[in-house]
Amino acid sequence: MTRLRVVVDTDTLAPGLVSKASPSAGVIRAWRLGIFDLLRTGTSIDEVARTLRRLRVDEARIQRLVDALCSEPDLIVGILHQDLGCTQEKDNHLIEAAIVGGASIIVSRDAHVLDPPPHVEILLRRHRVSVMNPAQFLEYLDRQLFSPLLPNVVWLEDLVPLPGHDCALCGHEYHWDLPCRETWTGAAGEFPDCPCFETAVTV
Repeated sequence: MTRLRVVVDTDTLAPGLVSKASPSAGVIRAWRLGIFDLLRTGTSIDEVARTLRRLRVDEARIQRLVDALCSEPDLIVGILHQDLGCTQEKDNHLIEAAIVGGASIIVSRDAHVLDPPPHVEILLRRHRVSVMNPAQFLEYLDRQLFSPLLPNVVWLEDLVPLPGHDCALCGHEYHWDLPCRETWTGAAGEFPDCPCFETAVTV
């Protein structure tokens, strides 16, 4: 079965990497669980780093997040930065990355991306690319993964790494319920300082 390939706009990607309770965070959680392939470009990775700095995220954490985004070179799409006629010039790379990378979906909160000019909409339709906001995308994933009408079944062990596997983001070793034992203190109510913790225990 072909894996779902998705382009996520910086306006969703950057906040989702640092927040915990938002649709954007849900999109990032689904990516970390391996539910879809996240296509990115050099431009989008640079934009994420700049946005995180504006959000005053610690530089060491920014570097870890950027390293995670660079960790799958086969999912980094090379583009020519063509002018495809988007309302905002900066959005052209999203459309081009989706088309070149064979994405099925673009996820964005930008009204200009969600409601593109007619000629851009035709281009997207021709390449069978849908555009959704984060909440719509999560609803789509929920229907695709857990619909009783689908022949494939998603098992919990397919979503959470098995014990002994390392978290791709922080390098810590997963357990079933405590993914980062190096930072877990065991104190009641105290959470480890690792972005993968929320992902593992939320499933």
